[in-house]
Parts: sequence; C-alpha cells; structure tokens
Amino acid sequence: FINLVMAIGLSVDYCVHISHTFAHVMEEAQAEARESGARADARQCVIEALASMGVSVVKGGFTTLLGIVVIAFASSVAF
Repeated sequence: FINLVMAIGLSVDYCVHISHTFAHVMEEAQAEARESGARADARQCVIEALASMGVSVVKGGFTTLLGIVVIAFASSVAF
C-alpha cells in the first residue's frame, strides 16, 4: 500500500511542477499579448515551461529512481 501511495504522490508532484510553470508562463504571455493586441501562443508556452522546468523534473525523477533501486535490494523490518 505504501508503495502505491508513494508512486501516486511522486507522479502527481512531477505533473504539478510542469503545470505550475506552464500557468506562470501562460499568464506572462497573456499579459504581453494584451499590451500588443495579439493572442498568447499555447504551444510556445509549453515549450518555455518544459525548457525552464523540464530538466529539473527529469533530474528529480532520475534521482528518485536511483534511490528506489538502492532501497529495492534492502531488507526492511519497519513495514
């Protein structure tokens, strides 16, 4: 049960980081678009969000995976 809860929590955490960054980038793009009378480009906002936060999320996922691999071979009496 604890593994399922941790897996769901970690996957939601990574998605929320990307979504939060997208929301901020989109907000800034919409503010700029209002000033110029143009429309904010969602594709460009996705690219900017992934460029600014994507690498950090991938690195976090990789280090989490490394920790899980190490712990997978350990025996535990706590749970």
